[in-house]
Amino acid sequence: MGKAGTEFFWYATEPPQQLTRLLESEPLPPGLALDIGCGNGVLTSYLAQRFELAVGLDLVFQPLSRARTEFGDVNGASSFVQGAVPFLPIRDSSCALVFDRDCLRNIPWSLWPRYFSETARVLRPSGILQILFPDRRRKPILTVKGLRTVAKDALSRKSRGGPRVLSTSVVRPLLPPTLNVIREDRFLFQVPSGNRHPFTELVVRKS
Repeated sequence: MGKAGTEFFWYATEPPQQLTRLLESEPLPPGLALDIGCGNGVLTSYLAQRFELAVGLDLVFQPLSRARTEFGDVNGASSFVQGAVPFLPIRDSSCALVFDRDCLRNIPWSLWPRYFSETARVLRPSGILQILFPDRRRKPILTVKGLRTVAKDALSRKSRGGPRVLSTSVVRPLLPPTLNVIREDRFLFQVPSGNRHPFTELVVRKS
């Protein structure tokens, strides 16, 4: 049986603590906010109340359609766009904030440099990229179901490549000269169903 909607990391009913803390503690330039992998649009709607424009970007049409219906006009400050990361349909130097929860993990490792070059392109000077990345480490479970899960994860990882845990040391060699990591933190993220998952927060600022 597949996951319920509330088990997906992109599913949100309220902004994560890491995002609200960042907006309260870090100075940001004027500009728009880009919500990468916006899913149901809840976080885009939240950002639309704090920026001159918030753009939600997602590959999948169905959640985008729901987001447009529910949040398509939050004080005229939100927009939802279908597109495939890492190619960002945003003009140069227009974003004060780029927010990514569980999108980078699903991009092939070979495209990670392009992801960071694209975020550097769209960010304004002093703008911030915040990434919330799920920890993919698993402890092997010696049951038929557990072995199937481990095998499925291994095949999926082989096709995507990339690290299981995000860190400054992983990201730094991929960053353009204008991007610098200013914070790395690990935390437990609770999905609406109540389950908790280990995540890494990485905050990157453009000089």
